[in-house]
Amino acid sequence: MTPKSKTMMEPLKKKTRRYEDIVRQIVGKIERGELRTGDRLPTERELGDQLGVSRTSVREALRALELLGIIESKVSEGTFVKQADLDRILFRFSGDAADGRRVFEIYEMRILLETFSARQAARKRTPEQLGAMREAIEAMKNDIAGGNRGQSPDNLFHRIIAEAAGNGVLINILSLCSEMIDSSIRVANAHVNVNDIIEEHERMYKAIEKRNDKLAERLMRAHIRRALERTRFMAGAAEGE
Repeated sequence: MTPKSKTMMEPLKKKTRRYEDIVRQIVGKIERGELRTGDRLPTERELGDQLGVSRTSVREALRALELLGIIESKVSEGTFVKQADLDRILFRFSGDAADGRRVFEIYEMRILLETFSARQAARKRTPEQLGAMREAIEAMKNDIAGGNRGQSPDNLFHRIIAEAAGNGVLINILSLCSEMIDSSIRVANAHVNVNDIIEEHERMYKAIEKRNDKLAERLMRAHIRRALERTRFMAGAAEGE
């Protein structure tokens, strides 16, 4: 028998980022035990009515929670809490300052290492590596066309750039940090228009193809900073920090 939805949400305050507050409210109910593994959430329409927001905002929040493995959607049944043990989730929504610092530290590391990778890749890349980057972008497009978010080929694209930089120590460092980097990419991709994902990678590819090292470095820095803006709330980072 399908479990009934019993959870009521509180209307959101005005002048906030709607989908972020929806995510925080749902996760807060899980943390307090008001929602448990297997519980069914209200429908998108019901959530929109309870929260006083559009279904678009609700859908965006649910997509983020699903990509993080916290909820799951079942055809003709509804949306259910999949993982109530939030300590297993890398990025939490509790607003804890330490988590906010962790997010910034990951992105500071990525900016430092990956901008160097992009610059060096533009100088040193081989035709084979360039072809592999192109294939990763095409795989990203296909994955997105299939209803996903391009996570795996996105990760691959960044790894190929690191390899093209031709620095073994850099590759080892990035490999050690791969889990954190992959998680940051996954979370960032949950909150961006998929066409923007493709466009940002296409620009980086073209700069590397043309051996424009300064442009490649600048585009990678902008790419990672935009990803930070899309994920900062997941660690409860202070607004505007």
